[in-house]
Amino acid sequence: MLVGVALGCAPLTRAFLTRTGPECGGPLLASDRIPEGVAGMVTARWLRGGKDQRARYRFESSDGQLVLVGLRGPGTKSFTVVQRGLRLDTQITLGGDLIHPEAVLREIQRAYFAALSETPLSDGEHRGTIGEMNIVEIWSGGELRARRFDTPRVSIHYGSDRVRIENETCGYEAELRASFSRASPDEKEAI
Repeated sequence: MLVGVALGCAPLTRAFLTRTGPECGGPLLASDRIPEGVAGMVTARWLRGGKDQRARYRFESSDGQLVLVGLRGPGTKSFTVVQRGLRLDTQITLGGDLIHPEAVLREIQRAYFAALSETPLSDGEHRGTIGEMNIVEIWSGGELRARRFDTPRVSIHYGSDRVRIENETCGYEAELRASFSRASPDEKEAI
């Protein structure tokens, strides 16, 4: 069963200073916090330092690990990130990505998996902590409207068919669209 997760937002127009370095890392969710057997495809548009890049990613959670693969063209991998617990192993096959692969993984986690509750919350602002992540969520009409993080400073806005991310600390914006399913044995082999 395929479940579409996507949210609609305003165009990406805000300019941030481009920064790189350890301050862009930020906390991760442990890989075992991602539901077992979830597979997904994410399409993204990244804006950073006046540059605009579109990208596609495939990911899967199985056996206590999360695998994220950057895709370029049919069958071409640009990178692979394997997360076990809080440890990341990254292999970059092709260069040229506007956003580091580990930052891509963190943004996917923040947008889709760092939820304060598995069920809708009451209208208003809700605060909580998951691991080292301090999270604020804004709910209205049974729908998640926004999620914010303190370190790094990240705001995520949810709409009808996409997620809009503003990472002020690291100096970029993104629009993400994702679809999720339960991974089949064939999908597991393809990653």
